[in-house]
Amino acid sequence: MLEGIAAKAKIEDVQVITPSRLNGAGAWQMEPLAELVRISDTNENVLGYDLRTRSGAVYSDRDHISSADVERAQIYCSTTT
Repeated sequence: MLEGIAAKAKIEDVQVITPSRLNGAGAWQMEPLAELVRISDTNENVLGYDLRTRSGAVYSDRDHISSADVERAQIYCSTTT
């Protein structure tokens, strides 16, 4: 039964919940997600993620190393951005 339902399902919107340490608002917030990017080092070790909300806010939750030493892989991109 679930297979039949899932086959017809589609994702209409993805929300991201950010803690205050990322969003600077002093409280957790939920916003529509526009893009999610996985950041890895040259050995494919995941360092963290960069995300952009539909409003244009950009959050980074990763170890910061030289951008020349990282690889970016887009995990999600909204079609309404």
